[in-house]
Amino acid sequence: MFPIATFQIIFGVIAAILAIGLFILFRKNVKLRKGAAALGLFIAAGGYLFLVNHVYVVSDDNQVQEFGLIKTSDFQLVNGTEIRLVPEIKMDKSWLVNNGNLPMAFETVIYGETSANPYGFELAGYKSIGLDSSIDYLFTTPPDSIKIKGKSATKGWLHR
Repeated sequence: MFPIATFQIIFGVIAAILAIGLFILFRKNVKLRKGAAALGLFIAAGGYLFLVNHVYVVSDDNQVQEFGLIKTSDFQLVNGTEIRLVPEIKMDKSWLVNNGNLPMAFETVIYGETSANPYGFELAGYKSIGLDSSIDYLFTTPPDSIKIKGKSATKGWLHR
């Protein structure tokens, strides 16, 4: 596991290399050359979204560390126990690690019109769980409404 910013930098560099490479490859075709940068960015962004799992490690004082996970990794909690995080190739896959004694709650907040039901759970101390969504609100109250594209949006909310 590495800090999430490391993965963002790596995939940004990959996107730039892909864009330059595709630009050179398509230099004789004006239409393809114009889309080379967008294609490079699209490929790198897709790789990032599907290959990198976000790991949120939360301590009792509500401090959150964000890591990226691309291979199986063991993480030692402050109480001495060890947990194993196994990445999944899936869009928006996240892991929530409670690295403290206090329980925390995760809920989804749904904006707009949808038939989906919000869900939530409580995570006990020194436990971890995989999420199929990101955490958008970390220990802050979500707004009553947001601007959305489309009919609905689901956001994750982590709180005590």
